[in-house]
Amino acid sequence: VGIFLRGFSAGHARQLDVVSGEMLRRAWQKGAGLPPDGSLTIDVDSTICETYGLQKQGGRFGYTHVRGYHPLVAIASPSGDTLHARLRGGNAHTTRNAASFLKETFARARYAGATGRLTVRMDSGFYNEKVMNVCERSHVRYSITAKMSPALHTACEAIPEKGWTAIEYPFDDGADVAETTYAAFSRGRANTPLRRLIVRRVRPTPDSQLDLLGVKYTYHAFITDRRGTTVDLDADHRRHAQVEAGIRNLKY
Repeated sequence: VGIFLRGFSAGHARQLDVVSGEMLRRAWQKGAGLPPDGSLTIDVDSTICETYGLQKQGGRFGYTHVRGYHPLVAIASPSGDTLHARLRGGNAHTTRNAASFLKETFARARYAGATGRLTVRMDSGFYNEKVMNVCERSHVRYSITAKMSPALHTACEAIPEKGWTAIEYPFDDGADVAETTYAAFSRGRANTPLRRLIVRRVRPTPDSQLDLLGVKYTYHAFITDRRGTTVDLDADHRRHAQVEAGIRNLKY
């Protein structure tokens, strides 16, 4: 089996990608998975797949300190269909080749029959200007968790109290959501477009370390170009975490 598998080149792997895309198209043509209106929500994440052979090509230590691979995976929601996957070495950064992976995923979904609106959800590992630009150029709606920086934290705290709406949340004290605009990836450049920023604030658990330090709220934010209310968009983006947990349990 090892001799057989070692006979495959990178070109053969790309040929298998084409076969996989064709199988997805035929399955959707038979009515499996794709919503009737042709719209599709795509969850993208990476996962760590542990390897054990010391000479296994691409098996490297990454940020989890586990020797393995670090593939990208795109999942259709809510069907759970795997739209696309790309194997990478274990030491690959989360956003490595993410932009080209997204382009291929969108093209594969369109080819398979997703003629309606495409929407992609990603966590902060994909908070990257190239990733956002690919989504916008591909006319794909997106919501991407933002990495909390001092500038972003200041923007969250500047939201007036009347702009917050209480929501149901697992914690006893609940949480609030609001929205503002934010110049993502400005890097000091002038005329950076302002993008929609949805913010959720959560009160620290009583007697927790944050509470003892006097922290009033922790903030979780994501940039998006999607339409809808702040409450609905926040709830939808939180569903990505459930899919994300499934992706991270995938094993090669």
